[in-house]
Amino acid sequence: MGPHALEDQPSEAPAGPLSPAEREAPWTVWARFAIEAASEVDARAIADRVFAQMEATAGGEPQVIPFRRRPGSWVATAHMDLTVLPSLEPDNARTRLSYLAAGLGGATWGGRVTERQGKWEWPPDIWSREPGKDDVLVHPAVLAAILWVSAADGK
Repeated sequence: MGPHALEDQPSEAPAGPLSPAEREAPWTVWARFAIEAASEVDARAIADRVFAQMEATAGGEPQVIPFRRRPGSWVATAHMDLTVLPSLEPDNARTRLSYLAAGLGGATWGGRVTERQGKWEWPPDIWSREPGKDDVLVHPAVLAAILWVSAADGK
């Protein structure tokens, strides 16, 4: 063996498939809903039902706060946990948003998406809106929704 023989050998074993936790580490994923309700308790109950219908799970208790711009309404936000999904192929922002929206019905979503970052909003703008299909998202008290995904590198 020559003096440089060790330098020619790989320093690490090839990496196997990522665990769900490793796959999710660089991503920030959250969902937000504007909800019309008489009280925080009512808004939280509606939010819990909406989050329960999503294929991803809320990564903790959703935060529910008053929506200052619209009295009688609340904003419910939760970081979402996609580790419950067996795989994401291809693993990009569009796929992640599709999984988030999957349990919310067939509504039209609007927004911008790149490979590593995306934001979908409902209701869609007037040009994309389809009457009937886009009148209600999951629950009649849901006024609006935002789904957000972003990788740490943000490209």
